[in-house]
Formats: sequence, C-alpha cells, structure tokens
Amino acid sequence: MGGSYNPEKARKRKESLLAKGFCPLCGQGKREKGRSRCLVCLFKARGRTARRIARLRRQGLCACCGRNPARVLTKCLECRLRKSVCDKQKLDKKRVNGICLFCDEKAQKGLRLCEKHHKKFYRNQARSVKRRKKRNKMSEALIVRNIIAGVKKRYPNAYVRKLAERFNRGMPDILIIFKRHCFNEHFIAGTLFVETKAKGGRMSPIQHAEHEKIRRVEAAGCDVVIARDTETVLHKLLDMGACS
Repeated sequence: MGGSYNPEKARKRKESLLAKGFCPLCGQGKREKGRSRCLVCLFKARGRTARRIARLRRQGLCACCGRNPARVLTKCLECRLRKSVCDKQKLDKKRVNGICLFCDEKAQKGLRLCEKHHKKFYRNQARSVKRRKKRNKMSEALIVRNIIAGVKKRYPNAYVRKLAERFNRGMPDILIIFKRHCFNEHFIAGTLFVETKAKGGRMSPIQHAEHEKIRRVEAAGCDVVIARDTETVLHKLLDMGACS
C-alpha cells in the first residue's frame, strides 16, 4: 500500500528539479528554454489536450469549459465572451500605463509598442511582402494543406490539426489522432506528429533546430514523420495500423 500524498514534499521536489534545470514531471529530461517541462512532456501534454478537444468537439461541447454546448467554432458563447473581456482589460491596462502590447517593457512615446517590437513589427511586414512575391507553388504551407486534406479524405474519422505557428516554434506542423486496429475488433487511439519540408532549397537554422528536437522526441518513443508529400504520411499511417 502506497503512502499518502504529501503536498509539501511534492512542492520541494518540484522546486529542486526546476533549480537543477530538470522537468518536474518526469524528473529526467532537461526543461526547455522558457518552459518548466522537457520537450517530451510538452509533446505528450499537447497530445492529451488535442485528444480532449477532439472528444469534446465530437460531443458538441465547449473545448474550454467542457460543460456548455459549443456555439461559435469550438467554444461556447460564455467562454468566448469571458476571454474577450479579459483580453480587452489586459490591453486597456497596458495602454493606460504606457506598456508595450506584446511584452511588459515601456512603450515608445506616442506609440503602443516598445522599441524592440516596433522594429520587429515593420521588419516582419517587409519580410511578409517579400515572401508573398517569392512564394512558389510547392511552399511548405501548401504541403501542410495538401497533407491535411489527403489524410481527412482517406481517414474521415481522424482528427487532423495544424500545430506549428509563428508563436510556438519547435513544434511539428501537423498532429494526427486516428483509430488503430487492435485485438477482438476493438480500436485504440494512435497519435502521429508530422513535420513537413518543402522540396528543394536549404533548411533555415530554425528548421534545423526543429528537426533536431523532433529527432529527440522520436527517440523518446513518440511517432514522428518528416514528409515532403501526402503519400509519405499515408504510408506511415498504414504501417501504424490506421483504419478509416
């Protein structure tokens, strides 16, 4: 019979692991920069959250509170209003106090952004214009859309979601949760992370770092595939025993 849970002991263990730079959940992996967990635990948590959202969406419930029916997209009206009010209050407080809207630094005089984010905003605008001009037919975004469409067509019951955004660099591009064959005609859920790469060209330093993290997660037991087309992903799902 195991001993009773001691919150004080658990708190001290968590503080000790964080001070040493380790993940407080598994106690083995090094925690990621700016995060309190290691990369493997972050991936597993993202998978659990996605499965929970998929289950709530199938039931027609709010993906936030899980109680009320979803009215707009995946959230109920109450949760959307609460988030909207909370976000507006935070932004209004920053505007009144002269704080940058994207961080906690002092905003420039006559502006709503600090010097760093003001330069970054206009630099990103210039870059986006150049990207639109140089965008080719087989861009990475198009590959992601084709893979999502192809997987949904082949496996209609699968949950397919785009993960990687400019705000969470280091995550794979696509998450797929699918039904997998099991014994006695029962099914279990399978999870596959997909990282895409455009055909031709060189990888940027950010992409090299992303692929290195993905190889570490794959070595830890998660299913990850790096794909240039839809067929690679469909073959991987077939090898994993996916069923429609």
